[in-house]
Amino acid sequence: MSNLFSELNDKQIQAVKATKGPVLVLAGAGSGKTKTLTHRIAYLASECKIPSHNILAVTFTNKAAGELRNRAACLLGQNPNAWMSWRGFGATPALGTFHSICARILRENAGVLGYPSSFVIYDTQDQKSAIKQVMRLEGISPKDINPSTILGMISRAKNELLSVDQMRAQARGPIEKIAGNLYAIYQAYLKKNHAMDFDDLLMQSVVLFQKHPDILKKYQTLWQYIMIDEYQDTNTAQYEWARLLAKEHNNIFVVGDDWQGIYSWRGASIRNILEFEKDFKGALVVRLEQNYRSTAPIVELGNLIIAGNKGQMKKKLWTEKTSDFLPQVVLVADEVKEAEKILEVIAINAGLPRRPEYKAPRNDTVEEVTYDYESEGNKEPGILDKIMGTFSKSTKATSPLGLGANLPLASAA
Repeated sequence: MSNLFSELNDKQIQAVKATKGPVLVLAGAGSGKTKTLTHRIAYLASECKIPSHNILAVTFTNKAAGELRNRAACLLGQNPNAWMSWRGFGATPALGTFHSICARILRENAGVLGYPSSFVIYDTQDQKSAIKQVMRLEGISPKDINPSTILGMISRAKNELLSVDQMRAQARGPIEKIAGNLYAIYQAYLKKNHAMDFDDLLMQSVVLFQKHPDILKKYQTLWQYIMIDEYQDTNTAQYEWARLLAKEHNNIFVVGDDWQGIYSWRGASIRNILEFEKDFKGALVVRLEQNYRSTAPIVELGNLIIAGNKGQMKKKLWTEKTSDFLPQVVLVADEVKEAEKILEVIAINAGLPRRPEYKAPRNDTVEEVTYDYESEGNKEPGILDKIMGTFSKSTKATSPLGLGANLPLASAA
């Protein structure tokens, strides 16, 4: 571990060594935030002699959690597979998505909330079936009101930690009032069927901590060092969950970039990162401003564009990578054309043939899913990482070794 800092720059080293009190790492795009997170886990365990099970690291996707696990374990000279503890929490750091960590907490404590530890977790289709059943029982036809609309409103209420009464009080318009009434019946339906939906995993974990201080104390004692990735994407429930856990030891380390806060439409609250210093007094702010991914013209253009944003935390990205190629702006009709144009440019640069006669299908999209959930060791494929999956099947034909063989291309609109 003597060479732990050999690959880090000064700001990354500062962040890694900041082990006491609240820390906000403003990590610009391509600035090495994952490297900083993994080295901090290794530093806590090896240099600070913190027991590994006292470390919690949370992120949003299964892929990101897996990368954290693999890289941190390798830094410590350990087998990443030994860090996979799906039932309960073992002797290794707890690394996972918000939903997977919360699911494990609830499995251990579901009884005090009136659920069995074997409660079922409803996926999107289960939720739709449940809300349709509830609507029919209330005499509301799914043909008159889209069940997905009702589920979306209930989901937002849960992400904002709104009770049924609070949702009803804030309802605007007839549809929201109907959703508020269905919220209570939907929750009763879930509980009767020993089920939670994905939003419940977060909300019920917060309720558990709020109503049972002894259980909260147990996890505060367990996780004395808390790290959260992509903090700009956290919603109200995730913020409150983290705040409660960190309240005892105050060792909360968050990494994020307010410049990349683009998910307000699915519940993320940019105020969580903008007001971190108000929420956690005495917080250290470390800015990772060196970009390792892009060339100077791209980085400078990004700085120029974001400078007009009034609500931001100031930083200025820079890079040592030079280039004579300037960024280009290309207007396309939609996201499918965007994907096709990117593939076209890649093919042209690689000297591969274009196929302008190909017409991409327009109806082959993946349903939007706005949560991340790791499997708990069952035979299912684990996390549902299908957020905004709108690439056509043409992209599935692409491979690193056979790009030209199966790559259908179309010109931009």
